[in-house]
Amino acid sequence: MGKLERLTIQAYKTVKFKELVGDPFVTMFNPEKYDEKYEIVYKEDQAQGTAGNALKFDKIKPQDYQFEFVLDGTGAAVNKTDAGSINAKRKDVGEEINNFLKVVYEYKGDEHQPRFCMLKWGKWLMVRSVFRSCSISYTLFKPNGHPLRARIKATFAEVVSDERRARLQADSSPDMTHIRQVKNGDNIVLMCYNIYGDIRYYPLLARYNGLGQFQTLKPGIQITFPPLDELMQINDQEQKRVANG
Repeated sequence: MGKLERLTIQAYKTVKFKELVGDPFVTMFNPEKYDEKYEIVYKEDQAQGTAGNALKFDKIKPQDYQFEFVLDGTGAAVNKTDAGSINAKRKDVGEEINNFLKVVYEYKGDEHQPRFCMLKWGKWLMVRSVFRSCSISYTLFKPNGHPLRARIKATFAEVVSDERRARLQADSSPDMTHIRQVKNGDNIVLMCYNIYGDIRYYPLLARYNGLGQFQTLKPGIQITFPPLDELMQINDQEQKRVANG
């Protein structure tokens, strides 16, 4: 199974993610799951006297990541080897919550904003983000009311610096031919937007690549993104052929 890697959250001073701030927060138990959210925002333009709304693309929102993990102060995790166990001395739940909030929630007046957060879990997950929100549920207590167990549900939003965004935009210029290999979870609509900056061209792109069933892309295949002018010329030629019968 390999070495156990735990979800780690490290604070950084700026969006460049170069200046570390303090110690990272390391989860006591790894999450059983985490959620990624992809969202496209549309503007609803309704013509006068019509019943339906025409959806017009507005923007693609940054990805959201939601994690849920447990903090345990009963000592049940000590000397255990189950997945996610920290195998360390008994933790104080109140202190662990403060450590978590210090990394993700603490406001710094000199930067006029909270810290930026790097989410890292082994080699699979590495996300530059900002903290959005969290809820904490306390489920077990000492006789004096001190919490012994808590569950944190936290949401983070992906961030991209202006410099990195400029590099990405240069790599996806619509004036050049690009070839992309499909990975698990890839969507032709989002791929089209990343290259051309507009999702309207995805039916043309699918026809250009001979994709019959383009709703589900098979991982490993390659998709060619021609220059946008070339794609539009092909579309004009198809429309002329249809018009001429």
